[in-house]
Amino acid sequence: MSDYPADDQYRRFRESAEPTLKEFARSTLSSATKTLSGGTWHPYGFAIWYLHTVPQLGKLRLHVWPDENRKTRPWGPRIHRHGWHLASLVLTGTYRDVLYSDSAEHPGPGDWRPVTPYRVEVLPGNKRRITPEDGTLYIRQEQDREVDASDMHYIPAGKFHETLIPSDEFVATLVLLGHEQGVGSSAVEDQRLGPRVHQRSTLADSEAERILDRLQARLRASRPTR
Repeated sequence: MSDYPADDQYRRFRESAEPTLKEFARSTLSSATKTLSGGTWHPYGFAIWYLHTVPQLGKLRLHVWPDENRKTRPWGPRIHRHGWHLASLVLTGTYRDVLYSDSAEHPGPGDWRPVTPYRVEVLPGNKRRITPEDGTLYIRQEQDREVDASDMHYIPAGKFHETLIPSDEFVATLVLLGHEQGVGSSAVEDQRLGPRVHQRSTLADSEAERILDRLQARLRASRPTR
């Protein structure tokens, strides 16, 4: 895949994000996970912890896909795009996703498929409203990715993608969410659903403790011995 989009802002974000994430993982992550609490379930089945804001770059978060008892939203689109650039360092396990090309007009021959676009709005109380939009969008699979522990991956603003972590795999990533780029967050799906609101749930203390304990154990096991 080409370095999409080919602009200086995205290039600078990538160049700054990698050393920032790797330095935090090396020097701060272990102690930070020992003091975390709460956390939120993302509708796609991973737990989110906000860590802090990196000046000039964006928000730093921890994402963990546990290998048991994930809480997912049973309805709605999963292929989506963000309004910001994203950089991610895989801490443990193998991260998997699919990137998609998209077009507002039918591009002609090829494996393009028509989908319904949905607008995603952030509401008070950690809720999201998902509303179908008029018209049809066309997407096709562009790249399957597998990213191993200690490697980086990036998703530019406006790039449709779908994260595919098997339910029996434990995966954690350290993620940097850049600043808004003027591209609205949205999602697509084959079928058309009516407007719905999803309430994101907070992890129970026992859930958070179990997941973070597992993460700390895996991080300790992956450290080189002296």
